[in-house]
Amino acid sequence: MIIRIVFLYIILILSRQVYAQDPLILGAEAYLSLDTWNTNERYNASHALMVPLHYAYKHNNQPLKKDFESNVSRFLKVGKNEINIRKKEERLSGLQYLYFLSEYVGLNENKELADYLLIQVRGIWNDIPAWQWGREPFNNMKERISWKLQANKDVGYKRIIIDEEFFSFGIAANLTKIYPKDPVLKEINQYALEVFKQRSHFEDGRWLFDKGNYDDYKDHAFAGYVNKFVKEKRPLTGMVSDSSHFFRMPKILSSLQYSYPIGSYNFNLYKSYRKGLTKQFLNKVVHIRDNKIYLTNYMDGRNGIYRWEYPSLGKGNGYGPYELTGSFSIGWWGFLENKEVSNLYYKYYRMLRVKDDKGLCQKIIEETKQKQSILDSRKFHNCVRIYNSYMASKL
Repeated sequence: MIIRIVFLYIILILSRQVYAQDPLILGAEAYLSLDTWNTNERYNASHALMVPLHYAYKHNNQPLKKDFESNVSRFLKVGKNEINIRKKEERLSGLQYLYFLSEYVGLNENKELADYLLIQVRGIWNDIPAWQWGREPFNNMKERISWKLQANKDVGYKRIIIDEEFFSFGIAANLTKIYPKDPVLKEINQYALEVFKQRSHFEDGRWLFDKGNYDDYKDHAFAGYVNKFVKEKRPLTGMVSDSSHFFRMPKILSSLQYSYPIGSYNFNLYKSYRKGLTKQFLNKVVHIRDNKIYLTNYMDGRNGIYRWEYPSLGKGNGYGPYELTGSFSIGWWGFLENKEVSNLYYKYYRMLRVKDDKGLCQKIIEETKQKQSILDSRKFHNCVRIYNSYMASKL
């Protein structure tokens, strides 16, 4: 018996060492050792850790799962007090992080975390004022969504569904599996369903969302230019979201789909949106040139300038054609669960890996864990994106 226990212990240690030697695991492990929920990190962390989370559970990677459990345990002890979605300036990053945590709950069924998230989503839906362009805030998100569902198209971009709402829909959908009878979650799910029914648009089996509601949106005002010799505004009609924000949609749709019984009408409806989005992405957004992968700037396949002279970009600058391609490496398009998309991710991983031919990423990751701090955010996240591209190919 003692020999058997020793043997199993040795196997466990060797298994941990094998995983630890994998730079994919080291990258996520280093990130999870940090306080990923703090104000400056939660936005990036909730993006970067979603793919490793699902990779860990799909492939039953025990060391990585334990790292997620440790990170969440620390969040419940100290981190949850740092998130305040009542503050407008923290609401987007806060809700995005809460959505990431709700995905963890769906995989781990942590009841303490689920109870905390339920309180948060009830608050955003019923109690917390919801800002709105050009007017005083609504009393809550429910009122804002109700207005958007009823607003005439002539209000333009003011009626678009924004990330705060998508993340709230996703949180509620994920919690429905744990609290199937909760009336607030049921109501949010119903509103989400009405939103997607109203705003979905199919073209030859390809799915678009909120088409035309972006026509007067300031970030799209120069979409008619395919170079940076810009003069006056040149907006286009029938505009949709940019591809760098819409990469969240595959996961959001998955959350919504699986909040309903498999095979039910609403399950199949969301499934049709996911199928249509996959076709749109592969047929219109992905371009391959000189054996390299690029994404168009807009989800309808148009590729004009995005966010010309945005404050963080400066005067005389914006995102030109294909300059949003980097968002692909975060990995969320892998949640389309499509073989062709998986193959694209592996190809993209090989493209990115060439840039790390000297093994600098492993040094950066090890230094991050040792110092308990990200010393160079750009270099660190570039390395994480290499790892995420591989993991996305395995979702």
